[in-house]
Amino acid sequence: MNSILDDLRLPETADRRLLYTGLDSARYCLDIDHFNQYGFRISYDYNSRGFRDREWPDDMASLKNAVWCLGDSFTVGLGAPWEHTWPQQLERKSSVLTINISMDGASNDWLARTAIKILQAIGPVRMAIMWSFLHRRELSDDVWSDHGRRLPHDSHVIDPALDLENFSQNLRLVQGQSRMCHMMIPWAYYSKHRYHSLWHKIMGPDWPISPPDDLSVLPQWIRDECMTLDVWSELQQYRPALAGKIDSFMQHNRIHQIHACDISRDGLHFDIKTAGLAADIVIQDLLWD
Repeated sequence: MNSILDDLRLPETADRRLLYTGLDSARYCLDIDHFNQYGFRISYDYNSRGFRDREWPDDMASLKNAVWCLGDSFTVGLGAPWEHTWPQQLERKSSVLTINISMDGASNDWLARTAIKILQAIGPVRMAIMWSFLHRRELSDDVWSDHGRRLPHDSHVIDPALDLENFSQNLRLVQGQSRMCHMMIPWAYYSKHRYHSLWHKIMGPDWPISPPDDLSVLPQWIRDECMTLDVWSELQQYRPALAGKIDSFMQHNRIHQIHACDISRDGLHFDIKTAGLAADIVIQDLLWD
């Protein structure tokens, strides 16, 4: 294994080959029919560092000139062949070497911390980060492995304002240290678009066409239906002023929101079409003068 950045590794997956993992399994997938009908063969082949990628080059020049691609399970390519991942689509379209540094369940804390490691040790010319859900966190105790430091998501303690502040701190850590492209995974934060999309997905024939900014004005029977459909808590997490602030923050910092146009075998993550669109964004940001 390359001696550079010896501590950048995921020992739980190092040198492993898996046919199923996490949500991409018959037990945990979101749609078993889709899972069974998926048309591509998948294997998860991890390199000696535990990342779903080939081995790193041996020379520093290649490492510096590669596009370093960081992310969570959407960058791992959960539910899709390795060739369908956005780093591989980027490499195919650009003929520039990519290095995939991603972890299922990764938080933005881990992504920023890992990016700083790479920037300080290698100083790559280009880096692309597909940031994760804003509410994800990690343990501060570095005795644990990176996998072990992942904190489980508690839907009852989501605080979008605090999540945005935490993300902005992580973003500031890496900004300006390389030529960078910033993206957000699908549905990573609450916005007016997502709020309206969820409403239109569940609305009944006698509901208002547009959701109100203040949910308390809704008749109790609509609130009851939302609770029956198990979406009431998600609707409540939307705050119009804050959603606008988040959208404005993303636009000001040129963070591309990725909208999925296809779906992988597990029923949640995107597949090759969306990966290709993400690759196009990276090419425009990093490879065009």
